[in-house]
Amino acid sequence: MLSTEDKQVLRLKRQWELLEVIKRYRIQVPTLFAALMLGITAFVVSNAEILQSASSLVFASTILLVFGGLGYASLREVHRQYHYSNRKISYLYEKLTMIGVDFEPPTEPELEYARVLFVMGYVIVGLTAVFAIAAIWIAAP
Repeated sequence: MLSTEDKQVLRLKRQWELLEVIKRYRIQVPTLFAALMLGITAFVVSNAEILQSASSLVFASTILLVFGGLGYASLREVHRQYHYSNRKISYLYEKLTMIGVDFEPPTEPELEYARVLFVMGYVIVGLTAVFAIAAIWIAAP
């Protein structure tokens, strides 16, 4: 039978594993949606029939806008989960009274929450959507 402290340590280990998965999603989500939007744009730009039809251009632009929104929403959810996991890990460290050099919080809170990396992800998804839509309308005769 595990003691309460052993259960907390086990839970802490699971939270660290979850945080590592979320860190991978932080990179994979913007990459996936940007690649998807670029692929759709390349298909539309290379297809002369689609470029001739205004309704097809509006439809393709709408699809790109939807994927941009989904990319943003997905990354926002990853961001929310990242913050939640960080708070849970801090809470478990506090409950386990693990205090020492290895467990002190960083001096710069923005590094702990990887704010810059998430902002870069949001910018990548947003700019890709905007540029993809612009490329379709510029390529139209």
